[in-house]
Amino acid sequence: MRWKVTCCLLLTIMVIGCSSNRTKTTGTEVEAVDDKNELPAELKAQLRAMGYTVPEKRVQRKSMNNPYENADMSHFMEGLDATFVFLDVQRDIQIVHNKQRAKTRYSPCSTFKIPNSLIALETGVMANADALVKWDKKKYPKQPFWDDLQKDFGLNWETDHTLQSAFKNSCVWCYMEIAERIGQERMQDYVKRFNFGNMDTASGKWPFWLDSSLQISALEQIAFLKRLTQQKLGLSAETYQQAMKVFEMERSGDAILYAKTGSGNHVGWFVGIVDKAGQQYVFAFNMVRAGQSPKAFARKRISIPKKILQELGIWM
Repeated sequence: MRWKVTCCLLLTIMVIGCSSNRTKTTGTEVEAVDDKNELPAELKAQLRAMGYTVPEKRVQRKSMNNPYENADMSHFMEGLDATFVFLDVQRDIQIVHNKQRAKTRYSPCSTFKIPNSLIALETGVMANADALVKWDKKKYPKQPFWDDLQKDFGLNWETDHTLQSAFKNSCVWCYMEIAERIGQERMQDYVKRFNFGNMDTASGKWPFWLDSSLQISALEQIAFLKRLTQQKLGLSAETYQQAMKVFEMERSGDAILYAKTGSGNHVGWFVGIVDKAGQQYVFAFNMVRAGQSPKAFARKRISIPKKILQELGIWM
C-alpha cells in the first residue's frame, strides 16, 4: 500500500512539473523548493500520510536528499536479491530499491555494448548504425552453445551483422571485434571519459566487460545513462543520433524504450532509457543469477523492471 501511495505521489509530482514544484528531504523532513507556487494541499496530505514532515512555507537549501531513496519494491522482485534504480532526468526524481545492492559493483556484461557502440561510432570504427561487421569463421569459430542461443532466445551469431543487428542479437564476437579495432588505449581513454564504473579495462582477462576487470554499480549505470540522454559524454551529434538507432528496443504508444540486457556468471542486468512524450527516464536493474534456470533468468531480468515501469506509468 505504501508503494502504491509512493507511485501516485511520484506521478502527481510529474504532472506538476519541474519549473513549479519539487520536493526533497533530509531524513523524514521534506523541503519544498522554488517559491513561485505552493505545494497543492492534496500532495501535502499524501506526504504527511507517508510519515514526512511538510513545512507550511517553502524553504530552500543547497543540499537535500531525495524522499524516494529507500523505496520498497520487494513485491515485484519474486523473492530475488535485486535492485532497481529509476531517475526522472528532467525533474531529478530518483527512486532506489535495495540501495546497498545499488551501490555494489558487478561486471557490466553485455550492457557494455552501450558504451562500446558509442566509442565505435565516435572513433569511426563503425561509420553508422548500418555499418557491417563480417563474421570471420576462423577467428571466431562457432561454439556449441550458439545453437541454444538461437533456439531459446532467437539470437543469431552465425552471420555478418550491422552494428544495429549486433546490438539486438547481443553478439559477443561482434563486439570483441569492434573493441579490438578500437584498440586498448583508445578504449581506456573513452571509458575514463565516460566515468564508467571502476574504469578498469586492462587488469583482467579478455573481454574485460564479461566477468572480468571492468565493474559498475546500478547507481553508476544511472549516472552514465543520464549523461547519455543529456548528450554530455563529449561526443558528436551524429554519434548520438546513430547510437539511439542502435539502442532502440521497442515502442509502445508515445514511449520509446532504448535498452540492453546483460548476463554474467553472477548477475543479470537490464538498463536503459525511456523517452515518453519528450520526457526522459533512465533505469538500471540487476539481480542475482544463482538458482535460476537460463530461461527464467532471461525472462525475469526484463519482466521485473518492465512491471515497475508500468506501475510508474512510464511504460505500457
